[in-house]
Amino acid sequence: MESATVLNEMKFWAAKSSLIQGLRDIPLHFQRREGYSQHGEDNFLLKTIFKDQKSPGRYLDIGASHPVRISNTYLLYLKGWSGIVVEPISRLLRLHQRWRPRDTHVQCLIGETDGVAEFFFMYPSVLSTTSAEQYERLAATGDRLIERLELPQITLGTLLQKYGEGRGIDFASVDIEGVDWIVAKQISELDKRLVPRCLCIESNDEDANLRVTSLLQGVYQNKERMGANTIFWNEA
Repeated sequence: MESATVLNEMKFWAAKSSLIQGLRDIPLHFQRREGYSQHGEDNFLLKTIFKDQKSPGRYLDIGASHPVRISNTYLLYLKGWSGIVVEPISRLLRLHQRWRPRDTHVQCLIGETDGVAEFFFMYPSVLSTTSAEQYERLAATGDRLIERLELPQITLGTLLQKYGEGRGIDFASVDIEGVDWIVAKQISELDKRLVPRCLCIESNDEDANLRVTSLLQGVYQNKERMGANTIFWNEA
């Protein structure tokens, strides 16, 4: 079978799967649950770090993926919070725009420089990455590439300058498949006034955990490991 035909078939099945999942997610959007995070991170935030916060806070969700399912920020949104949502995949960003209209929605990649970067759009979409190394690992285990895309990329500093409105970030969630350390490094270089009070960052193996912990040394006072994520925070 020619490669173009294979690609079109993969796009078709990805779109079909997306439509089916979207229909399944409609009741999920309206159903109220105790939490939406994969490992209970959202409840941990509200019951410990932000338990004494009287007014709704502001978040930054980088690599936000689905607006409800396995979301670290949806419960916060239901509590009145809002913030900046960064998601490169169009169909997922459209769901955010539909179901979370208070947020600021940004379709781009976050990386080391402003410009354009290659994006490996994978199936399932949660595996999508800008890391060629990560892609090679995924491909070696049978995960499927839907398409290679060239997408706009900006740094964390540029993002906050353009969309931050001069306001602080209470909570940042970062999940960008293999290159999360880039955001950790950029957080460590921010002006202290711009550093999120709390950060939840994917670090799904010991090497990744050590790397982000090293980069954030001196930035945060506290740390808690929860499943594939590590939460860092400072006291108010």
